[in-house]
Amino acid sequence: MMDFERERMELAEQCRCVDDRTPKMLRIGFWMTDKKMKKLRFNRCIELCRERGIDLVEIKLDEPLESQGPFYAIVHKLIDMIANAKLGDVEAIRVVHFFMEYFLSHPNVLVLDPLLNVCKLLNRNVQYKMIKEVCSDEAFIVDLISLHVDTPPFVEFLDINRSAQLELLQAAGITFPIICKPHLAHGPSQSHEMVLIFDEDFLADAPVPCVVQSFINHDAVLYKIFLIGDHTYVVERPSLKNFRKKKRESISFHSGDISRPNATSDLTTMSAANSTPRRQPSFDLLTSLGLKIRQKFGLDMVGIDVIVASEDGRLAIIDINAFPGYDGVPDFHEIFCDYLQTVVTKSPLSSGGMSVCFNNNNDKVLSDSVSLPNGTELDVISELLHIIQKIPSTTPAAPNGLKCC
Repeated sequence: MMDFERERMELAEQCRCVDDRTPKMLRIGFWMTDKKMKKLRFNRCIELCRERGIDLVEIKLDEPLESQGPFYAIVHKLIDMIANAKLGDVEAIRVVHFFMEYFLSHPNVLVLDPLLNVCKLLNRNVQYKMIKEVCSDEAFIVDLISLHVDTPPFVEFLDINRSAQLELLQAAGITFPIICKPHLAHGPSQSHEMVLIFDEDFLADAPVPCVVQSFINHDAVLYKIFLIGDHTYVVERPSLKNFRKKKRESISFHSGDISRPNATSDLTTMSAANSTPRRQPSFDLLTSLGLKIRQKFGLDMVGIDVIVASEDGRLAIIDINAFPGYDGVPDFHEIFCDYLQTVVTKSPLSSGGMSVCFNNNNDKVLSDSVSLPNGTELDVISELLHIIQKIPSTTPAAPNGLKCC
């Protein structure tokens, strides 16, 4: 038996806790914000997992993490904290340090999802580069190539030079209207504040620096592909209505307000003049696409936003989110518990070694995923190293009772 496999078996035994109702339970820690926990009604997951012999334990930030374990695995929604830490938020830096220190000293603990894989989604430019490469890899998605799956053309605006901006748009084949999105795809509310620009005379409205994409008319319908391990669900959501090409003032909006369940506004209501016969993709196609993106990004809990172009029926991936809200997914709690049971019963060796997150030298970040597209692996690693460099070697006392080990 290989040393790594033996260590995992020993860890599993250490993580089984005696309980007054269940003789032995496997302990899995989890952390997410209170808001996220309430939205998911996550207490139901805790109850169901207990019935299946899994002690799903909320990790407390005001107690040393070492004393709360040992853990067989840790489930997290840390991407927003990592994004805020990148922006210099002191509390977020402390929370990231709290978990990183534990992950570094316990390399055999499964991290769901691995931090490096999650951080592929932090920067929209990196994310879109990866999607672009995935969608052009015939060996990877040969059955989807003929269906024209892609991400809309995109460029970065790094300064307010109007001539340079027009050159970038022309070189990338991007036509108006365009949609401008912040580089940071997670974290503060501002990461979801976007601007729709209809004419070059209004380019000064672009919130530089930003990522700029062609806006594709899609009949005000967004398809969200939700994945939990091998389970896939497709949910329809409202989206921006079709816009004709004409000179008009720019429109600023928050994407969360546009695409939340049952959202209605002037920006999502289609007029008869702008309506076209709706093109609806097959569920099997969206499911296949979701599983392939999940495999490429190395993420088990992920949401993928897809639109269908009104003009030609092409599919466009416009966003990917880590550990989404799963609104509209039936039986989420049962499926999540099924997923955890699969994780704890599957050999890490057969699943790709998804436990490895960092090495003990703090200078190289590892993951279980397949290789990243050319040029993006260093970008993603830099995202994490940038945060690690902000972490003080001795963590100061946190305000308002927040403590980090």
